[in-house]
Amino acid sequence: MPSLRQGMIALLLMSLAGCDGSSSPVMSTVTSTTSLHSETPVTLRLYGYGEEEYTSGGAAAQHFIDTLSLIEPSLTVTPVWDQVPDEEGAARAVLDGTADLGLVSSRGWDDAGVTGLRAIETPFLVNSTRLLSDVVRSDLGSTMLGRLADSGAVGLALVPEGLWYSMGATTPLRRPEDFRGRRILTPESPTSWALLRALGAIPVYATGVRDGSVSLLDLAAANIATGNVAFGAKVDALAINAVTAARLSPAQLDAVRRAGTATTAWATRHLPTGRDAAQGFCLTAGQTVSAGAADVAALRAAAQPVVDRLDRDPTTRADIAAIRRMKAQIGPAPSVNCPGQHGSPGEYDGTYRNVVTVHALRKAGVTDEGALVDVPGVWTWRLDRGTLHVTQRHTTGPDRGTVSVQDVGCTSRAGLLEIFWNHEYDPASQAPLAREEFAVSVEPDASLGLTQVGDDGGDPAGFLLDSVVLRHWARID
Repeated sequence: MPSLRQGMIALLLMSLAGCDGSSSPVMSTVTSTTSLHSETPVTLRLYGYGEEEYTSGGAAAQHFIDTLSLIEPSLTVTPVWDQVPDEEGAARAVLDGTADLGLVSSRGWDDAGVTGLRAIETPFLVNSTRLLSDVVRSDLGSTMLGRLADSGAVGLALVPEGLWYSMGATTPLRRPEDFRGRRILTPESPTSWALLRALGAIPVYATGVRDGSVSLLDLAAANIATGNVAFGAKVDALAINAVTAARLSPAQLDAVRRAGTATTAWATRHLPTGRDAAQGFCLTAGQTVSAGAADVAALRAAAQPVVDRLDRDPTTRADIAAIRRMKAQIGPAPSVNCPGQHGSPGEYDGTYRNVVTVHALRKAGVTDEGALVDVPGVWTWRLDRGTLHVTQRHTTGPDRGTVSVQDVGCTSRAGLLEIFWNHEYDPASQAPLAREEFAVSVEPDASLGLTQVGDDGGDPAGFLLDSVVLRHWARID
């Protein structure tokens, strides 16, 4: 008959798994531990690097510690955050047995010569938190974690922390020339520093003068983020030294593994979306900008030699291909923007013109006299990095010969153009109050055709008007 203590442990583990009481690897292990007090007490030291203690990685480490103590009280884990100079030092401490456990990012393992997680660092590959979550939970994630065994460690958990963005201190970093000659702060690794050098930057990892950083939004060392270009992802691997693992009893080692599995599930559930990650950044005077389509292409072209070097390793090449297949199933990544700062990926940046005549409006069936007076004219749209500059030269009515000008916000993604007609936002959700979304078709001559998304036909007059105004925008630049 289970003891009262065992019943309480099971109840606590159910709360960790979620209020729905769904099964989890942790819950399934509780009843298999028949004698919680028969194991020899063991204290394990878990190493991490300094600042990690205060990040989501540190929170995941604490979750692992707490979960393990519930599953197997004979095991005590003491976190140590101040004994190594960098992430590589934490990885090496696990490999040489100085530490029993370690929480180290993929690039820290890479620095220490453990390359099985390297595909995660591929420039511009993992570009959304959804893709990051999918990779961590996939069979590929388990396979990559298992490769730590080749170096003397046993992988226990992959912990996703978020996406890396470029951030400028005084000016944006959104095209290769913005990086040239600039001192950019980012933790050292073969891949991340090779990328910065490929962009012409000077990578640094020290306090002092710097022109920008490539980092998580919640660890921002600069305040102008390019929100539509994720340079990569940060994933930590929690591992135990192989010799330490061999010294544990089967029940203890089983508990360690199960706590690791539970930690991956917990970290994935609590992985912040791009919007959530941006919230604190934006509240501390952060700004977001966007790179245009040509700028994104230039960044990728500059990074290609780094990708090519990764591709030379057959294992890494296969991992990259697998992640690309997952990515293709998800679709375009959302842009990260501060509320009220709408950045466009710039896919349709350019200048377009549409001449609207009274005749065309009448032919389409428009009968509203106000529209027949106000709408005709030479309309010019200039899409420029998240701003739509609208100009109308009136050709009818009392305003004939005059020009009206308006600047509004916009974003573009995956065949859609979103326009924000004013700068008013809902105070609770920060959602724009005047917003329209249009499906975009691009003609061979680069002209645009727009169709409003979500038009339910409730405004027939507006539908007729849109059929003329939105039908064809000729590119003129």
